[in-house]
Amino acid sequence: MADGTQPGSLEKHREWVARVFASGRIPHGILLAGAPGSGKLTLALEMARRFLCHTPDPGARPCGTCIACRETLTLRYPDLILFSSRDIVPEARALTALASRAVQTPAGRDRLIQAVRRLFYRVVNRVNGGYFKPKEATGSAGKKEDDDQVRIAGLERKLNEIPENDAVAAVNAIQGVLEEILEIDEMVAHAMLPMAGIQEIIRALSRKPLLGERRVVLIEGIQTFRVEGVNAFLKTLEEPPAGTLILMTCTGLDAVLPTIRSRAAILLFKRPGSALMAAIARERFGCNQPGDAEGYGDLWEYLESQGEEARAVHGDLVRFMDLVRSADRDPKMFEFAKDLEKREAAQVFLQTLADLVAAGLVAAETGHGRERVQAMTLSHFRPVFLRRIFREINTLAEGMTRNNFSASQGIVALILAFWLEEQGPR
Repeated sequence: MADGTQPGSLEKHREWVARVFASGRIPHGILLAGAPGSGKLTLALEMARRFLCHTPDPGARPCGTCIACRETLTLRYPDLILFSSRDIVPEARALTALASRAVQTPAGRDRLIQAVRRLFYRVVNRVNGGYFKPKEATGSAGKKEDDDQVRIAGLERKLNEIPENDAVAAVNAIQGVLEEILEIDEMVAHAMLPMAGIQEIIRALSRKPLLGERRVVLIEGIQTFRVEGVNAFLKTLEEPPAGTLILMTCTGLDAVLPTIRSRAAILLFKRPGSALMAAIARERFGCNQPGDAEGYGDLWEYLESQGEEARAVHGDLVRFMDLVRSADRDPKMFEFAKDLEKREAAQVFLQTLADLVAAGLVAAETGHGRERVQAMTLSHFRPVFLRRIFREINTLAEGMTRNNFSASQGIVALILAFWLEEQGPR
């Protein structure tokens, strides 16, 4: 049994999966642990497809053509029981940013839509499963449920009708669907895995599979499992019904209850390196020249940065910091500020700069995200300065929004403020 003591790559863990399935001695429960984008879901779905595939010959699984193989990839197969507390916002933002690049090829478009469908069916599962409580809302609860069902039906129709030969229309449709997915998901409290979900899984496992002879339970975010539900779950994890495979994912083993860890085979994933993240951007989403992945916290943050608008903003940030270092001798700061205004990019730039300054404060005080801040040369600024400049950036952005202020003079003032701070005593 995999013991999880040594982090491995996706390819290394695939070798273990191949050996285990070939032997026929498949553990009842497998726990996949690693950072976002490390390959946990990829491998979990590969195992689910192998386990659920309808092809009689075990050596030919997954066949890739049966209904189990096809529908498992989008989390829609009825004998794949999903229970997820996964935060879909980072992935949705990344897919939104990458849409215009991914749709340029048929393969990229198909992979993008498949990823959007996975987000969609997670949300459908949360809304229709009945074990995640809706957040407080005004009006009739019954009317809200009816409205959600209408929106879900409409979104499924939109996903099925995304244009194939019009890239601009396809991007607009995909981005619109993602926006609606997030709006519906925001109405459901899913930060923790509630006891009601475990009870529903146990009830579902007491019945026969719907389409095949096997079932897979996929629990995303097992580290958010509520302690009061653990005893009922442990019995199921230790002795599940015949033909059942329980797959669990988590971001880190330390947060998972020891009683769960001790009953599962553990696959610990390495954090994805910069080369792997760049390869994913290139091969899955059509980024022909992906930017440097150094300094990004996880795959989704990096992929979001590869969108056309995000890459432009990143370039503006780099130029801003270059001007900070040469503000006493480079009059191009005025050209830079005017160019931002001309491109109507000042508001987005200020919001991104504020986010980066906030990250600088967090890194200075907690150490979290230090690599990204160092990459943008913010790590040497004093926290007291970062707090002050954060307020000034937001004041400037708010003035632009409310009063239609010109941004160019304010951006020049920000460059000079950073430059003066660099000249001061350390």
